Amino acid sequence: KKKKWVAQKALSEAQRLHKSELQKRGWELGSTGDKLDYSQDQEYSRLDTALKARKALLDKAKKVGKPIVDEETGEEIPYLPIKTFTTEYVRTYSPPKSKD
Repeated sequence: KKKKWVAQKALSEAQRLHKSELQKRGWELGSTGDKLDYSQDQEYSRLDTALKARKALLDKAKKVGKPIVDEETGEEIPYLPIKTFTTEYVRTYSPPKSKD
């Protein structure tokens, strides 16, 4: 909550300043852009639901390790190859404080 308050104060201050003043401070205003509410479209919602159901079946075949048969439709659901393998990375974190 405190971070949100600080972000709002910084944005308010940045909006108050002229672009050249922002640049002197090393700041820049940006925007995430508008996003449409696709869920309001019935066809989009129908397709999205169908896509999620299909993905669940494909994920199930992956977990099993071989093609499976959809019990409702009798369709064979393929076992798909990996498109992108997991990437390992190192990140920083704050270790828990010692109880000593």
